[in-house]
Amino acid sequence: MNKNKFYKENNLIISTEFSTPWTIARGIWKITNSFHIKQKSSLKWYIWINKTLEKKVIIKNIYFWDNISKNYKEEKLDYEIIEKLESFIFWKLIENNINYWLEINFLSEVWRWHWLGFSWIFSSLISTVFHIISNKLEIKNLGKIFQLNNFREIFDFSYNLEKILRYDKTIWLNGFVSFMNTQNPILIFTDNWKINYNIIWEKDSHIPLDYYIIFSGIPSKTKRVEKELEKWNKESLEISNFLEKELKNLNIENHYLKKFINSKKIEENYENIFNILNIKLLKNFKNIIDDFCNENDIEDFIKNIDEYRKINNVSGEYSEFLNIFEKSFYKNKKSLQNNIWILPIYWGKIGWWYLVVSKENTNREVIKQTVKDILTYFPNSYIEYCSYENKG
Repeated sequence: MNKNKFYKENNLIISTEFSTPWTIARGIWKITNSFHIKQKSSLKWYIWINKTLEKKVIIKNIYFWDNISKNYKEEKLDYEIIEKLESFIFWKLIENNINYWLEINFLSEVWRWHWLGFSWIFSSLISTVFHIISNKLEIKNLGKIFQLNNFREIFDFSYNLEKILRYDKTIWLNGFVSFMNTQNPILIFTDNWKINYNIIWEKDSHIPLDYYIIFSGIPSKTKRVEKELEKWNKESLEISNFLEKELKNLNIENHYLKKFINSKKIEENYENIFNILNIKLLKNFKNIIDDFCNENDIEDFIKNIDEYRKINNVSGEYSEFLNIFEKSFYKNKKSLQNNIWILPIYWGKIGWWYLVVSKENTNREVIKQTVKDILTYFPNSYIEYCSYENKG
């Protein structure tokens, strides 16, 4: 599939960027009470809409960049999911008295089973296009979409699509952050069901860091993620049941440990730890900009980020990729002071994509050599995004 052909065959094309997650969270499974920092990359999602007189909605093609063949390839989503998506959009067209039907196509500059928010942006793009063709949203307002009076309606449409895409379970925020007119990091936090977006700083500022998105060659699978969630929930329940029984055996009536009898409290405490780290990272970001790139602030940033991995090891799966990458990097690096932060974009460390961060212009050749070295173990791994080469 040629991208130019994709452009020629479409009536309406809208695109937005994937975003790089700077924070990791146990609260990835829910939309309420979470706190994240994200930043737009130059990697894009495109949606194409063709109007048709056939009385049906068709999600026809989804093209993904394939780094092995160096070309765009078509991949089919689960038929049952596609059918549900098409039905949902069909009835929304009828509800809004739109007198034509839609053929929908997608093109992504990243491979399928990515953990940069595939379904979030997928559903946000569909919702955005729907509200444009129903005259409820103007293209010129996309950059301030979260400020619009009808944003809740646009969001709800997207959220319902996400529930279909993610089996009603792993629902998180959405991809609307990618529409914001800024390349600066963006703070996203939720209070119950209210979502807030804030640019961390308004001025155009240079972040003195090199950061990469590196694909391990191991694709993510949503159903695998669901199993991880079920496994963790089961473990939390076992801990709480054990504690309840043990406290009774010891005849302990009043003790602070009693609060962990509720398995939800166990999960909540993990989330709180990650949120504290997120707050520290926000402070690091602010210090880097306000102190004009002070060397100590940059060191603190990388050290703080590394704390994510240490906490993550408590509940996440062991990552052979992360282990081999680190060993290769430290074998190749030229100085004891040249360190990196590497952690999985998804907290479970099953494989997939990793975010690697370094001081600016200190480890560029070492990281490239490291990726070459690990091809022996992970032949499909590659650098998918690099901050100093891929400018938005």
